[in-house]
Amino acid sequence: MNRVTRYQKLSSSIKKTHAKSLIGVVQCRSTSDLETNLEQNTHYILECIDRGASLICLPEYFAYMNHPAIPDGWHEPLTGQVIKHYRKIALDNACWLSLGGFQESVITDPELVASSEEEDAASQIRRELGFEPRFQ
Repeated sequence: MNRVTRYQKLSSSIKKTHAKSLIGVVQCRSTSDLETNLEQNTHYILECIDRGASLICLPEYFAYMNHPAIPDGWHEPLTGQVIKHYRKIALDNACWLSLGGFQESVITDPELVASSEEEDAASQIRRELGFEPRFQ
């Protein structure tokens, strides 16, 4: 068997075993109103799922955009209501969510930490290996 024949066999077996995936990329305009942002993002996520996406990526500041009237900004731990909401969406719809730029507060260290999270279909958080620097 020559190299061309081997390549053709390999190529045809790969095509049969590997399905294509669709990725949804959401661009949104977050505000300082958490509920509005949750509703807006949930709508966009469900629209992506309806179109066949199995991974949906949200941008930085998807949950909240700082407002000058709130000097310290908003942040909550990963065990808070916002992440629970997105975890439920991922679990209920058997999809992956990439949550970019979440304003996380760490229980042992209340300083604000920006991190990127992924919610998978098994409702597990997959952290990036590196973290962005703490805000001061």
